[in-house]
Order: sequence, then C-alpha cells, then structure tokens
Amino acid sequence: MRTFYSLSLFLLFLPSLAFANLPSSRPTATPNTTKPPLLQLDIDPMLLRAKDGQVRNIQQLDLRALYQTAAKAYSLKKYDDAIKLYQAIRTYYPTHPYLYAATYNQALAHEDKAELPAAIALYLDLLKQPATPANIALNARFRLAASYGKTKAWQPAFQLYDALLQTNLSEEDRIDALAYAGEALFFLQQHEQAQPLLRLAVALHLRKEAPLGKINYAAAMSQYYWARIYHLRFKQRSFRLPQTKMKEDLDDKARNLLRAQRLYLDAIRLRHAEWALAAVYQIGKMYEEMYESMNAAPIPPELNNEERLVYTQELHKKIKILLDKALVTYYRNLQLAERIGMNKADWKQRTDQRFQQLLLFYQRSFGSPPLLQELQQKQPSSRPTPPSLQQKQPSSRPTSPPSR
Repeated sequence: MRTFYSLSLFLLFLPSLAFANLPSSRPTATPNTTKPPLLQLDIDPMLLRAKDGQVRNIQQLDLRALYQTAAKAYSLKKYDDAIKLYQAIRTYYPTHPYLYAATYNQALAHEDKAELPAAIALYLDLLKQPATPANIALNARFRLAASYGKTKAWQPAFQLYDALLQTNLSEEDRIDALAYAGEALFFLQQHEQAQPLLRLAVALHLRKEAPLGKINYAAAMSQYYWARIYHLRFKQRSFRLPQTKMKEDLDDKARNLLRAQRLYLDAIRLRHAEWALAAVYQIGKMYEEMYESMNAAPIPPELNNEERLVYTQELHKKIKILLDKALVTYYRNLQLAERIGMNKADWKQRTDQRFQQLLLFYQRSFGSPPLLQELQQKQPSSRPTPPSLQQKQPSSRPTSPPSR
C-alpha cells in the first residue's frame, strides 16, 4: 500500500519503476498547470557557490529536471541519490505544491533503505501539514502504519489502521486496512480481536475481487494469519494425565489442527505464491508438532518398565504416519516452489531444510518412508506452471514477512 508520485512528463519511466506492482488505484501527482496571475513571475532559484569571497559557480535550478532525475534515481534503486534530490526540492522550493510529493517520495526512499526512523519522521511531517493533498495524506497514513509494523511497534500501527477504517476507503484500501490491523493484533497476541478483522478482509476480497480473477496480497495474508490463530491453539495444548484429561487434550488438539489445516488450504486457494508456500509449510509443521506432542505425552504411571517399553514402541508405530504426512507435505511444497519459479524464496529454503532434517531422522528411526517413495514414483517428470501463481503480483507490500 504505497504510491510513488511523479510528474506527468515523467510517465515514460513508470512502467519500469520498482513499485509497478502496487495498487493502480493510487493516482500519481500532476503538476499544477494553472497560469500565474498577471504581475507574478515564478523563477527557479539559483545556487551561487563562493570561495574566498568570490562567486566561483552559478547553477540555475530546474524543478522539473530535479524531479525527473530524482524519480529516475529511485526507479534504479539509487536511493541515496533520490534522497538528496528530493531533499533539494524541499529545501529550495519550500512553498511549491510539489513539496508534498517530494517529501512522500523521499520517505519511500528511506523506507526502502530500511531507514525507518527517517521515513517515519517524514510521514509524520506530511500529516501535520494541513495543505497536504488528500491522496498523499492517505498514502502517508498507510505507509506510516506499515513502517511502525516493520519496527514491531504494533500498537501505534494498529491505531493508525483502526483510524483509517473509520474513514471512507476504497474497497482495496479497506481490505488492506483490515488485513494489516488484524496482523498487528495478531502480533499483539490479541487473537480474539484479530480474527473478525482477518475474516472480513478475506470476505471482502472473495465478494468483490476474486470473481474478477484478482489476487490480493493482503487477503492471502489475512487468511494465513487466521489459520495461524488455530495453529497456535493446537500447538499450545499439551497432553495431561489422567487418561480422561489426555482424551480431552487429544480431541482439542485434533479439532484445532483440522481447523487450521482447512484455513491454510483456503490460503492456498487464494493463489498468492508467497502465502501459498507459507501455508503448505505450516501444514507440514503441524504434522511434525503433533508427532512431537504425542511422543512427549506422559506415560501412565501404573505401567512397569517392561510395559512402558512396549507402550512406547507401539506408540511410535502408530504416530509414525504423522511424519510420513509431514514429509509428503514438504516434498509437495518443494515441487510447488519449483513449478512457480520460486526456488530462491525464503519459504522454499525453510521447507527444504525441514524436509532434509526430517528425512534423515525418519530413515535412521524407521527406514525408507513408503508414502514419499510412492509419491516420487507417481510424480511426472515435469508439470506446467500455474499461470495465476506465476504471473499475478501482490496488490501491496507486507508490513512484515509471514511468521515462522
């Protein structure tokens, strides 16, 4: 959720800008073409460089040229150059209408450099100015909230998103605000309050955007964190004695596992590549976590040593299927990453690491995994790349990567 503002004369460069995958509904700032009244003459400032009391150099500034050069530097990810040029506009044209777009773009450059305190200061400065154009102020609020999220300042981030939700937003902006407000509440561990916001973000997307074939980053993120809530409930429940308690714990863990799994599958159906890989990875993790929980469950104290050994051996035989499922899930995620061209993605690397570690443990403990062997034998040598996952881009940038 951000927009880079440039002169209409610089539209030529826009197709190659790094933010081209952001919402198209954000208009670019256009120059003020209103003719000045009679007897008013606007002249660009001149820079006089002096040394030893003598003028050594005179430079005539050109606002249009400064802006175009700054925009091009930004598009080439030369953020230091862009920052200097935007700062020059702010310094030498303090009353010009382009001041607001230049300030916003400079903040974006700081944000892309991970200089978040500088970005936050500029966004706050924009929001203090009553003359800031409404569209720039709206974008600044979103980016300020996102910057707070990047610094893990989840409370002020949530407060900004919550305030935005009280305003008249477009459908896409409302989805973003709901999703990122829910994300902030998730990390504030206010899961009950986060859940309705995440659900509403997904519902709005499914009602308005999904029928048109749109893929929305924020909606997929919402579905993922909605699943994570039930995943955490599943993970936090431990097995306890006596057996009546243990049965209650097993029922509760199974319910939350199945609910989280269904929600992760729904995240995959939203067809955003990054969140799909994250969701499949988490499904595999749940199978591993269920195995670990059952393996660590307390053994009935009335059993003697011989009975305890038999109990443990039988338990391992029965729960081994959970590791089979985890291996197959990780294997499929690796295949998915390869098919959609995300071999260098973080979630692909994490999946590969877990797959290799678990496979080594399984082979040492149980031999070759039959389900994995069966899947590998049935798998065709190559499969077509799903175009929706490969080509569609997120509607806005995340405030943080998916939780691990």
